[in-house]
Amino acid sequence: MLKKRLYTALSVIFCCFTAGKANAQLTISLPEANISGQTDYKVNINTGASPFLSLISAINANAGAASLTPTPSTLAPVLLAPNLINMKITSIGGSIGVLGGTTQIVLSNTPQNIYYVLLALLSGTILVDYTVSSVGVAWAAGSYATTLTLTGGVNPASQTLTIVIPAYVTLNTLIPATTALNVNSFAFFRNSAGISAPINNDYFTTVPTQISLRATSSVFSFTTTQPYNQLPATNNVSLMSALLTGAYSGPAINLSAADQLLTTSTGIPVQIGNKDVLTPALSISGANLSSNFVQAGTYSAPVVYTVAKTASSFPATPISKTMNSTAQVNVSNMMELVVPDPNVTLTVSTTANYQQGVTTTKPGHIKVSSTVPYNVTVKASSNFLSSAGGAQIPVGVITIEGMTGQTGIQPIVLSSAPQIIISSANPVIDRLLNLQYRIPATQTSNLLNKTAGSYSTTVTYSIVAP
Repeated sequence: MLKKRLYTALSVIFCCFTAGKANAQLTISLPEANISGQTDYKVNINTGASPFLSLISAINANAGAASLTPTPSTLAPVLLAPNLINMKITSIGGSIGVLGGTTQIVLSNTPQNIYYVLLALLSGTILVDYTVSSVGVAWAAGSYATTLTLTGGVNPASQTLTIVIPAYVTLNTLIPATTALNVNSFAFFRNSAGISAPINNDYFTTVPTQISLRATSSVFSFTTTQPYNQLPATNNVSLMSALLTGAYSGPAINLSAADQLLTTSTGIPVQIGNKDVLTPALSISGANLSSNFVQAGTYSAPVVYTVAKTASSFPATPISKTMNSTAQVNVSNMMELVVPDPNVTLTVSTTANYQQGVTTTKPGHIKVSSTVPYNVTVKASSNFLSSAGGAQIPVGVITIEGMTGQTGIQPIVLSSAPQIIISSANPVIDRLLNLQYRIPATQTSNLLNKTAGSYSTTVTYSIVAP
């Protein structure tokens, strides 16, 4: 247990007592640093006086009740048990008698021996060390008092012992300077929950508190070192939400330039240990990511968190602390191309097929995702479609093009060289391409006199930078 012996009048009001006084006041002001640091506070106070030479056999001490009475009365009483205030006499008239001894006690409402002596002639000021615990106690701002009774000729015998707790909020673990939501997988776009970044912070306080959040701009700023066709549209900060977890969390909010509560409207009461640990999180849904944060780069919005005393709590004076941070959405340079159904069959089996050609449609044949501008290319693995028997047909008989209604597709005649079917398209998530494979009538002559059977080649689609 860490103990501090302090002798400064800035922390403690020293009171001197002489014979003839009927009442006295002992006041201990518990410094903010001791409550925040979770250490006991030890102070030496003139507790009373033995004004004449006497044969003192013992001094007993007790409180008038089992708990400290709070002011204002709306505060909860603080129990003396199990170990709130420890007392020990350090001197009487400047020294402890050789034949005497002191005992440290835990103050309670039961009289306990704090000094004993076989035979001693002592008089003068009695100094007592008071050790006040800040561990396991919810010290709310205010004052807490009890009547302290000292027997054995101490004057005055009854005194009021008061512990004064200042009102404060002390930030301990700050909100990070930057809260980064790193979008480095297409899974974030496809998940309805999107992406979220939890934040840890804590603070010490002796008052009930509320936590609020606001942005200092109504829109995200955007910077990038990645390729782009045009800068993305300005995104409103309301696309980002914030939610506090825990017993005192309020509903999720959409970010705005106005302060909004993350806690319940009644706030967080003073906790045992006077420490509040909070875990807010910033989030963007998958739908909002897909609609507004596709272009690779950094989207930033400065935000301010405010920890403030609830308006209705004691004292009336407002108390608040702020933490500045930046909410940042970092979208990586990513490309992805998927062929959900890779099998394509063109069947030539009738005279009409030779006269008119054949077409096979493939809706949603290709799915493309990219956070930067992109090209899509296609090529065959060789210049021929080959049968199991070794017969061949030139791959150039096949044209690949967009189905009716599909835009942005450049028709190509298949070859073994890569050819662009989509050129410098804008960033997109899960774009489906409706394609068709066609042998036009002008190419069916290349099928005449071929051995019946199956002719095949591998067609490869690639997504590449322009």
